[in-house]
Amino acid sequence: MSFSATAQCTMPIPKSRLGLTWGPLTAPVHISIFVDPLCPDCMPAWQTIDALIKKYGDKICVTAYMLALPFHTWSFTIQRTITALKEIDLEKAKLVFHDLFTKSQSSLNSASLAGKSEAQAVEHIIRHASTVSGVAYEQIKEKYDLDSVFFNSRVEFKYAGQMGITGTPNFFINGAKTAINEKATVENWSSVLDPLF
Repeated sequence: MSFSATAQCTMPIPKSRLGLTWGPLTAPVHISIFVDPLCPDCMPAWQTIDALIKKYGDKICVTAYMLALPFHTWSFTIQRTITALKEIDLEKAKLVFHDLFTKSQSSLNSASLAGKSEAQAVEHIIRHASTVSGVAYEQIKEKYDLDSVFFNSRVEFKYAGQMGITGTPNFFINGAKTAINEKATVENWSSVLDPLF
């Protein structure tokens, strides 16, 4: 008699962990944030999460997942660029992600890239990531063109859909969906997090 295990999934199983993570996986509190790279509401949301990372240190683990919404023209290109960087150097990918939500989002949106062809916009976005990360343009572009990077970017989008996310930003704490939004302050977050420690 033989045994055969099969798995049925609603999305392809990724070969590596999705998202970008700050803090230890063993932390007592896990926060998941779903963001669109070009969603203006995600900027203040990320800046608050970044302040929480600094405030709580090893007590929290934050994972950011990208959901490139179709009405933000270059979001998927940005997500794919960050995913390409993640394959080269995780910390550099996190640096570009952080820069996007603290400084450069408006320089990569549809208005800023108006009049550029798709090839020109892709080059502009990858060159921006190269400047921020210090990783050579050619190295990022080589990874960007890989099927595996395209696949992982699509799977992250599907993961967000599987979690019921239809807009950004969205937050989960220890796997539970919250009603917290981008207007929540560090104090608002602390009132929810502190009782969990």
